[in-house]
Amino acid sequence: MKQLLFLIVFGLLSFSVKAEVVKVQGYVTDIWLFSKNYTTYDANDVGLANIHIDSPQLQPACGSGARRIAISTDHPLYSSVMSMALTAKSTHKKIEMWHLGKCTLRSTSWDFGLVRFLE
Repeated sequence: MKQLLFLIVFGLLSFSVKAEVVKVQGYVTDIWLFSKNYTTYDANDVGLANIHIDSPQLQPACGSGARRIAISTDHPLYSSVMSMALTAKSTHKKIEMWHLGKCTLRSTSWDFGLVRFLE
C-alpha cells in the first residue's frame, strides 16, 4: 500500500513540475535589447532580449498581445542565441525556437527554451 501511495504522489509531482514547451518556426522580424529595469540606469542590472518571430504558431505571451520570446543575459546560451537570432534576421534564414509555456522574465514575453536553424 505504501508503494502504491508513493507511486501516485511521485507521479503527481512529476506531472506538476513539467513545463509546457512550444515549438515555433519562422523568420526573425525584430530583436529588442534592454535592461530588466529599463526606466533607470544600473550597470549591474540583467539585460534582456525579446526576439520577435513571424509565425502562426507563436501565440500572444501569457494573455498579452505580444508575440515574442525573451532570454536574459545571465542565461548560459545567451551569446549563442543572440548570434543565431541576428544571423537569422540578417540573412532571412528560417529558425525553429522553442519557448516554455510561462513568462517569468517579462509578463509579456515567453521564456526561451531552444533554438536551431531550419535552413
